[in-house]
Amino acid sequence: MNEQKHTPGHWYATAGYIAAKTEAGHRVICSMSRADSCMNYAAGVGSTEDASNAKLIAAAPKMLAALRDIVSAFHRGDLDITEIHTADSAIAQAEGK
Repeated sequence: MNEQKHTPGHWYATAGYIAAKTEAGHRVICSMSRADSCMNYAAGVGSTEDASNAKLIAAAPKMLAALRDIVSAFHRGDLDITEIHTADSAIAQAEGK
């Protein structure tokens, strides 16, 4: 099993920021105060957690596409290894592999 390196908890997005609800409360992960910036507050800049959060956020579109492909193939009744490979690739990207 892979060790979780990103900020733990249930992540959510709201007006202007991404946060996580953790056992310790809510932690702002990223604030989108400008169109071209994402300031990480949950972890120190350059930390392993910071880098892991960035990789997870960057992989989100690929993970969403893979999940949609899996669900679509399941509903069509033709889920096969192709969708699983796509999902594995998205997971690897999110984990920085």
